[in-house]
Amino acid sequence: MAGAIYGQCQMSIPDDMSRLSAFDDKPDSFNRKCKIICTMGPSCWDTDKLVELIDCGLNVCRLNFSHGDHQVHGDTVKRIREAVLGYDKLVELIDCGLNVCRLNFSHGDHEVHGATVKRIRDAAKQRPNKPVGILLDTKGPEIRTGFFREDVGDKIDLTQGQKLKLVIDYSFKGDNTCFAVSYPMLCQSVKAGNIILCADGSLSLKVDSVGSDH
Repeated sequence: MAGAIYGQCQMSIPDDMSRLSAFDDKPDSFNRKCKIICTMGPSCWDTDKLVELIDCGLNVCRLNFSHGDHQVHGDTVKRIREAVLGYDKLVELIDCGLNVCRLNFSHGDHEVHGATVKRIRDAAKQRPNKPVGILLDTKGPEIRTGFFREDVGDKIDLTQGQKLKLVIDYSFKGDNTCFAVSYPMLCQSVKAGNIILCADGSLSLKVDSVGSDH
């Protein structure tokens, strides 16, 4: 078929584009490049409905933290795991090409992850010729900044070299000189001279001193 080569990846685009627009009735596959993201809400976050969405091609469950609280989102994550990590579903994933099961230790506890590992191993035993690895993502929980005073607004400006105070009283309403963080063990976890990375490392704070509450 005539065509042209584009880009560093040597992607071939045929001259006849009609084939690309054809909607062939083919079974879903993990090789599908276009992924489907579904926002979780009351109409779709039940376990049975989640399994149905997965069977229809769902790849990513999106949780909108602009709404709800930790309890609501925690319950949603639990139901997603129940839908995805059922024994039969794991065997199906292995048959479709699953190589590694990733466990996110930012959520759940040892009991939850232990039960998940057991289900993975039970499913893998049914497919002895398809090795499946288990990846433990041990990143700790996210540490969030507290709220600002009403007169400050939603955002603050920080200047390089300025003094900034972090307090562990999460109810404290801060400004660009002092604000709260959601980690109560901060004062026991750092010492003078340490570097605290914020916003995925885009902001660095050097610790001058540590008190009992800041």
